[in-house]
Amino acid sequence: MNNSNHTQRIQGAVSTFLRVFSTLLIVLLASISCAPHSYEIRSAEVSPEQYKELSCTEIHAEMNSHLRKLQELGRDIDEEAETDETQTAVGVILFWPVLFWLEGSDTPEAQEYAQIRGEMLALEHTAILKDCVEAMALATEWREKEEALRTDMEKKKKEQQMQHTYEEE
Repeated sequence: MNNSNHTQRIQGAVSTFLRVFSTLLIVLLASISCAPHSYEIRSAEVSPEQYKELSCTEIHAEMNSHLRKLQELGRDIDEEAETDETQTAVGVILFWPVLFWLEGSDTPEAQEYAQIRGEMLALEHTAILKDCVEAMALATEWREKEEALRTDMEKKKKEQQMQHTYEEE
């Protein structure tokens, strides 16, 4: 009898370990494959050299065009990230095969966003070198909006984590 109890305890411990391990693995894989929010995408490296011949007016116009594209792409990217987060939650809790349909972080939209963001930084660099006041002001406004978005999203994530922590207790 004693040997049988010992075997059952070992099997129970192994079973619990495997359940915990598989759950953690699924969560890890899901978090890696989720589409990023726009504020999490790093800029591509773009040389400001290509913009050195532009006038201040042209730099300003180019920046405005890039900002419109960034806003549109950013909206789409953030919606995709929210969808992926929802699918991850559903997948981890209810039906893990749904995790295979997540977009991942290397979508064409994310690559385009990184490129345009890099071009914006190159335009900003050129505007500073040429002392283009209007373009520099536009770049400053853009950076402030990006920082506000980043701060808001990080605050939202912390609130969700706190809510999740309280729900577990």
